[in-house]
Amino acid sequence: MVSGSVDWLFALSQDYSRRQEWDPFAARSELLNGATVPAVGVDEYIESVGGLVMVSRYVSFQPPHVAAVSMIEGPRLLAGFSGGWKFRQISPTLCTVTFTYNFRTSPIWLRWAMEPIAGLWYKRQMRARLNGFKAWTETDSKK
Repeated sequence: MVSGSVDWLFALSQDYSRRQEWDPFAARSELLNGATVPAVGVDEYIESVGGLVMVSRYVSFQPPHVAAVSMIEGPRLLAGFSGGWKFRQISPTLCTVTFTYNFRTSPIWLRWAMEPIAGLWYKRQMRARLNGFKAWTETDSKK
């Protein structure tokens, strides 16, 4: 649970000018092709602190509740990736914020070994991102 209104939290989560303030995964992130705000069909670029690069396209954007992307270019280890933010107001001052993801690794013949490892890695990364977002919105984001 995160303190704040669903409108405010959703807007902060999708503000690419402030992403590096809270996201421990992202070394660089931006919207592409001249886009200034997310919307269905808009592409985003994200480079991890480890150097992995992914370009994703917004496939759903329903402020203030859902934002979802699907990978269009990414690391060779991924055959596909999609993820989505969900926000739900549960009281006047609290929201649940979740991030779900789906992925397939490549090459196919190594999926049996790679996907469990990648699943653990993604789970840890998403937990760190959600914890970073929560800590930032409850303290630093108001600066």
